[in-house]
Amino acid sequence: MYQTYTLSNGLRIICARSESEVAYCGIAVDAGTRDELPGEDGLAHFVEHLSFKGTLRRSARQIITRMESVGGDLNAFTDKEETVYYCTTLRQHLGRALELLLDITLCSTFPQQEVEREVEVVIDEIESYNDQPSELIYDEFESLLFPGHPLGRNILGSADRLRQFVSSDLQRFVRRLYRPERMVLFVYGRVDIEEVVRMVERSPFTASPPAQTPSPCSPTLEHELALLRGERGPEAEKATSSSSVLRGEAEKATSSSSVPWGEAEKATSSSSVPRGEAEKATSNSSVPRGEAEKATSNSPLLGEGLGVRLFTVSRSTHQAHVMIGTRTFAATDPRYYALFLLNNLLGGPAMSSRLNTSIRERHGLVYSVESNMASYTDAGLWRVYFGCDHHDVKRCARLVVRELKRLCDAPLSQRTLDAARRQMRGQLGIAWDNPESVAIGMAKRFLHYGTTLTMAQQMERLDALTPDILWQTAQDILSPDGMTMLAFTETTSPSAPHQ
Repeated sequence: MYQTYTLSNGLRIICARSESEVAYCGIAVDAGTRDELPGEDGLAHFVEHLSFKGTLRRSARQIITRMESVGGDLNAFTDKEETVYYCTTLRQHLGRALELLLDITLCSTFPQQEVEREVEVVIDEIESYNDQPSELIYDEFESLLFPGHPLGRNILGSADRLRQFVSSDLQRFVRRLYRPERMVLFVYGRVDIEEVVRMVERSPFTASPPAQTPSPCSPTLEHELALLRGERGPEAEKATSSSSVLRGEAEKATSSSSVPWGEAEKATSSSSVPRGEAEKATSNSSVPRGEAEKATSNSPLLGEGLGVRLFTVSRSTHQAHVMIGTRTFAATDPRYYALFLLNNLLGGPAMSSRLNTSIRERHGLVYSVESNMASYTDAGLWRVYFGCDHHDVKRCARLVVRELKRLCDAPLSQRTLDAARRQMRGQLGIAWDNPESVAIGMAKRFLHYGTTLTMAQQMERLDALTPDILWQTAQDILSPDGMTMLAFTETTSPSAPHQ
C-alpha cells in the first residue's frame, strides 16, 4: 500500500512502507526528451548532468560527498518523458537525502564553466554509444517508427547541438519544466508519510515559486503524425508548429509504468515535446546518427518475401544488427497486459522463449535475440532485436516472421497460456523484490497517472487474459504485414526513397 500527500506548492509526495533499514527515495520530474522545444535536442539529458554541478548553496564536490560520506548512493537518468533523481541510503539519513534532492532539482545554478566542461563528457558518452551498434539500433529504429517526432529523437542529442548550449539555456529549460507541480517526491522504506512530509516541509527549497504563464498544450501524437501526412482536420488548424510541451493533462504513462522494474533505459515518452518540429523532419531524420543518407528502403536483397517495410544501413561490423517491430498503443490501452505476456512468450528473458528456442537453440544462428515493448502516454512500440552473421540476416528474419505468424494464425491453447502466465507471474514476483526498481516504477506511474499498481493488481490483470484476447491482440499488433525492419549490415542495395 502507498500513501500520498500534496504540498501547497503542488509538489506531490508518494510513500510506500517496507521494513528495511534502507530507504529508496527520489524526485521524478515531468520533463524528458519529449519536452524539448525546437533547438533543444539533448537538453533534458544535459540538464540532468549539470544538476550535479552546483546549486545556490553547494558546490559540485559538496553535492557528491553529501550522501557518499554516509555510505549513500545518488544517481539520475533521463528518459523521453521524465527525468528521475534518486538516492539509496540508510533510513537514518533519509532527511539528508531528501534535502539534497530538493536542492539539486530546484536550485541548480548551471555555472558556465561547468557547462563547457561537462559537454565534453556527454559527447564522450555519445561516441561510446555510437560504438555499440546493438544499442544504437534502438534509437535509430525509434526514429523510423516516429518520423520527425520527439519520440523518435535520441535522448543524448548531438555534439554540434550540445556545444551551442550556454548556462541560460539550461536555466530557461528548468524554469519552464522543473516546477513543483510537475514533480513527484517518492520514498520506499520504513517510514510513514507524515514523517516524510515533515522532512520536506522543513526544507528551505519547497516554498511556492513565482507563477509562470503555462505553455499551450500540444496536440496528440496521432494528430501530429497526421499533420506530417498532410491530413489537416479542423483541430489541425489550431495547432502551431512550436506548440510547447506541457503534455496535455490527460492519461500519461511510462514504458515501465505497469511493471515494477526499470525498463527505463528502453522506454520512451509521451505527448509533450517539441512537437512542432515534425513538419521540418524527414522519415529518417535521426536514423543512424550521421548516416541517415545511407539508409535505403525496400532492399530487394533482404526484403523479398518477408512482407515488412525494410531499411538498411551499410556498416562494417563483425555482425549484422537487426530490429523488426511496429508502433503499438499507450500504456493505458486495455491490451497492454496481453501484449506484455505475448512479448514475454516470444522473446522475453527466459532461454525457453520461442525466438531463442528457434533462432539460437534449434538453428544456431544468433548469440542473442530478444523482444521488448515500450508504452507511452499516447503511443508505444514493440520490437525484436537480433545480431547474426551478415549472410544470415534474411534467414533469421524469416524465422522471426514465422513465429509472429504462429501467434496470429491461431489462438494459444489453454495449456500454453497457463504455462506462459505461470512464468510471467514468477518473473513479476521476483521483480517486486528489487526495491529500487519498485520505488522508481511507483514514482513514474504516479507522476503520469496520479495512481500506481500493486503486485496483486498486476497479477489480476494477467489472470484475466484468455486465449481469444491474446489472439486478437496478436492479430492487431504482431502481423508481419505491419512490421518495419532496420538492418545494420554489409549487404547493400540500390538506393530507394523512404516510405
